[in-house]
Amino acid sequence: MHSKLIGEIESQEIEEQTVAKYHGLLEKWVEIDTSERQGILAAYMALHISKAIGISPSDINMQQSIKYLGIDSLIAVKLRNKVRTDWLVDLAAVKFLDDFTVVNLVMLVDEQINNAREQDRESLNPKAINDDDWIDGEI
Repeated sequence: MHSKLIGEIESQEIEEQTVAKYHGLLEKWVEIDTSERQGILAAYMALHISKAIGISPSDINMQQSIKYLGIDSLIAVKLRNKVRTDWLVDLAAVKFLDDFTVVNLVMLVDEQINNAREQDRESLNPKAINDDDWIDGEI
């Protein structure tokens, strides 16, 4: 029981460090080359999509529609919440269910990050959202 609690605490600390890393990247986002930004986002998307559906990131075809990966609405909401928490952008969960590729998602998130950097950062709410939270109007 004690080791399980320690494992959960360590997992939470790693998650907080990861979120801080992404938020640090956001501060320098406009200074990073477009292809490098999109490479970072592509690796991020492939990692989190693969974790959500239980495959290796290398098994994801970046040009194939992600609707063929077996993502359901619950996984879509979890992925949307993860993107929202880490990158501070509001990507609709339905984008993970539509005929989008990982490349399409990357371009969409990059565009939203760029737009958010230009707008008032105060309007974005960086609070963490539970993976299981549904937002009214979703899907």
